Amino acid sequence: MADLRGDVIILKAVLVAGESEQEVIVTGLNPETGLEEFIRGELLVDYGSGWINYLWNGSTYESPPDSPDMPFEASGRVMFTSAKTEVSAKFESPGPLNLISSGSSVFTVTPDNPDEVVFEASWAPISGYEYVAVLEFLGGSTDPIPFPGESGLFPVRFAGPFIDPVMLIRANDFSSFGPHRLRIIAINPLYRDLHFYSSLGEEGQLLPMPSNTSSGIGFATAVSRLDILLEVEP
Repeated sequence: MADLRGDVIILKAVLVAGESEQEVIVTGLNPETGLEEFIRGELLVDYGSGWINYLWNGSTYESPPDSPDMPFEASGRVMFTSAKTEVSAKFESPGPLNLISSGSSVFTVTPDNPDEVVFEASWAPISGYEYVAVLEFLGGSTDPIPFPGESGLFPVRFAGPFIDPVMLIRANDFSSFGPHRLRIIAINPLYRDLHFYSSLGEEGQLLPMPSNTSSGIGFATAVSRLDILLEVEP
């Protein structure tokens, strides 16, 4: 790939089981600049009951509004066709993330006890899958919680994939009072490996990356996710 051929198609498809709206990125290598650029063609996704034609929105592809939700624990196929070539891939969707136990979603955080566990949850494990977690502040008070030390530590504590289907959140994982969304995502090894590569190096050359495509490079994979709304009170 070091010669930066312009006909190299890079497919990046991450689909969410149980949801009909997903975005798929398709790029190509510009032989003059060596950079990825969005390319247009026909993108089809099959969840097992027939092909769905994904719609171009100016930069990425997304499923049409009337398409069905992608089923859990299903085999799927992705096919992208441009004027030059056709890229295809297969993927497996995980089962749903089902909570086993969960603490109260409304809790108090006190600045004098920054390491206190304020929320915990566990879910049924999905064989062959790992998990990533994202904590998002949904708005409200922007006054920081006056911890004596650092706060907002959630991205540090949960920087990469983990295996145990358990989540413990401490007070100083938050930095503000108000509503938050905790998102747990079940991922397979292909998605996990995507955390540790950059598709293009500083010189514009492709670096080694996980790929399950035919006639191209990139990945198609499916995840499932669980959202929990949390309210942090003073």
